[in-house]
Amino acid sequence: MKLSSLGSRLVDLVFLVRPPLLCASSTFFFIGAVSARLVSGRAFSFALMPEALPNFLIYVLGIAVAFIVNQVFDVESDTINRKAYLLPSGIVSRRAAAALLVAICAALLIISALAGASVRYLIWVGLVLGLAYSMPPLRLKARPVLDLVANVAGFAVVGFALGWLVYEPYRPEMWSHMLPYALAMSGIFLNTCIPDEEGDRSVGDRTSCVALGKDTVAGVALVFLGLSGLTGVLAGETLCVLAVAASLPAFIGVALDPSSRTSVVASQFAARFLLVLVCFQAPVLAILAVLAYLVSRAYYARRFGIAYPKVTGAEKTTPS
Repeated sequence: MKLSSLGSRLVDLVFLVRPPLLCASSTFFFIGAVSARLVSGRAFSFALMPEALPNFLIYVLGIAVAFIVNQVFDVESDTINRKAYLLPSGIVSRRAAAALLVAICAALLIISALAGASVRYLIWVGLVLGLAYSMPPLRLKARPVLDLVANVAGFAVVGFALGWLVYEPYRPEMWSHMLPYALAMSGIFLNTCIPDEEGDRSVGDRTSCVALGKDTVAGVALVFLGLSGLTGVLAGETLCVLAVAASLPAFIGVALDPSSRTSVVASQFAARFLLVLVCFQAPVLAILAVLAYLVSRAYYARRFGIAYPKVTGAEKTTPS
């Protein structure tokens, strides 16, 4: 195999973990770290990132597992929904994706043996959720309500806890600070299910949106967002309250018109607005976000001839 060909295949495997979504998902880790430091009267900064790096890498690897296994088992629905292009296009084989998945899982298990008890348990929970979400026989993503619970637990709960544990030991107070963000994640997730309803239904995946319908899901998402703002006020989580206030009009719009376009715009606006707010508290996240965006735009334009990532979704630009 030529060196250039090998390099191209390695780059494809890197993008199998979907860097833009990986970066966006990291918001919950940094929120947990910021919240823990503010509780103790300290501020977060770029200079403090070395302390957070081990737990951050653990979280990123855990999310990568979830993204890879989801694509391996969702090729058919992703093809219908025109998303996650690498496996449906055949650029990356399922065998190569499975090999990468095994390697990451092995790395996480090795790390868990060296980690403290709290972090070790979170690694195990994250791995189980990442695999069970898409893999049969559990395949939680095809079970209404459980798809929501698995997403919130894997991203908001595990991510927030890993960030919190960098600077503060576990204590019950952590849950009250986590709750507003878990509720916000619930609303965002439900809205992201709406564009995938057709593809999920056609392959027999009974997601929350397929089971309840777009109208109900959009209404429940709005309720979750409202509860997120209320609990954010009670917990003193200003970042969450500001994000909810800015996102509320868009979520109301989805409740009135639960279309694919309105749901995509609302969910992505909410997630990105929260990311921007967190960037002011943890500047390293801004650097990661900008790098992920620029590199991904260049890669997807060159590989597929599309403009991605963007708020309104991928768009065909030039032939690949």
